[in-house]
Amino acid sequence: MPLSDYAVDRWVAPRLSEFTSADIPDMSRYDDRSAHWLQNFILNSIVRVSVESPYRQYIFNLLRRSVDCFREHDLARAATGRYLEGVGAQRRDFAEYFLALHHWEGFLSAVWHVHAVFGKLVDEKPYERNDGSLAESVNHMYNRLKHADSAIEHGQLPSDGTLPVWLSNEGLVSVDHLLRWRQTAEILEEIAGVARLLENPPAESA
Repeated sequence: MPLSDYAVDRWVAPRLSEFTSADIPDMSRYDDRSAHWLQNFILNSIVRVSVESPYRQYIFNLLRRSVDCFREHDLARAATGRYLEGVGAQRRDFAEYFLALHHWEGFLSAVWHVHAVFGKLVDEKPYERNDGSLAESVNHMYNRLKHADSAIEHGQLPSDGTLPVWLSNEGLVSVDHLLRWRQTAEILEEIAGVARLLENPPAESA
């Protein structure tokens, strides 16, 4: 017997009964080099230009996480699509939902680490408090996921829900933030712009 909408919303994931579609941009072909940014930087560092520490370490870890951002986004999009195909066929595959959420959590983590490392690289804060930026939304969701125990303790989950971050037709949602699906693509476009520059650093950075 299928679970009622009330049951899945309360016991599985917030507003899961309303989750029926997701217009997630396909970024898998946005940059053909995205899987190779880190390898390109390693090769360029060996044969062309030597970047001084700590900048070499910052760039290395930024590019590693940039590769993760694209990979996790692609995996999350695919798993989300498979879950929604099941919903369209009148069956909910909760395991597929949580696999999708796992990859979205990986995406948020990787994106935040890119922002954090880039901030160290250029000696700037990733965002200013309450500036409404995508970086602030990503940091908020990342921290809710990382510190779920604290979020539960402080009532930062839906009062009758189970998760600090969940999936909706509009995007990734927490109690007080929304990261729209199209904004996940905007984030990747920005990351790609930085990664393209850093995978092949100019000689004057040595």
